[in-house]
Amino acid sequence: MARIPLNYGTTPGDGTGDKLYYIFKDVNDNFIELYDIVSIPYAGYGMAGNTTATNIAVAGTYYKVLGTTTANTLDGFTHSNNRLTYTGTDTHYFKILASPISMISAGTNVIVSLKFAKNGTVIGYPVTRKINTGSDVGACSISFDVSLVTNDYIELFITNETSTATVTVEDLYLSLIHIA
Repeated sequence: MARIPLNYGTTPGDGTGDKLYYIFKDVNDNFIELYDIVSIPYAGYGMAGNTTATNIAVAGTYYKVLGTTTANTLDGFTHSNNRLTYTGTDTHYFKILASPISMISAGTNVIVSLKFAKNGTVIGYPVTRKINTGSDVGACSISFDVSLVTNDYIELFITNETSTATVTVEDLYLSLIHIA
């Protein structure tokens, strides 16, 4: 909707402008449009100290990261475990960012890859990190741009490229930042 100009007449009290009722209706409609522009959707959730491993049944196949996540900020989204669902009515573009992501593996010299998933299907480009033996904690970040419509959801997926050893994402923060 375009801005609605107010017809207040040519000179004060000349009777050529809109009646007060219509002036206030136009003012209200203009504010509604401004509010819709200012209300920009965004969301974030985190995980700290997670000990739930993600089982890798087939090396190279992506699986949803397991563990409990906690919502931080939600505007135009709902949160359930490792999932942000867009509840807005307009299509928007977002930057998905997960950083930092710290992880460990039950395997030795494991090559781990992460991708985001939209509606359960992996998207974007993988970020790969090698995790060595013992107490080595692999850390990385990943980002991707995505368009979302009502009820689309975003999750983080992981795979082990070298074996079926489990991978545990211990800490992460994932956010969706409105870009257009």
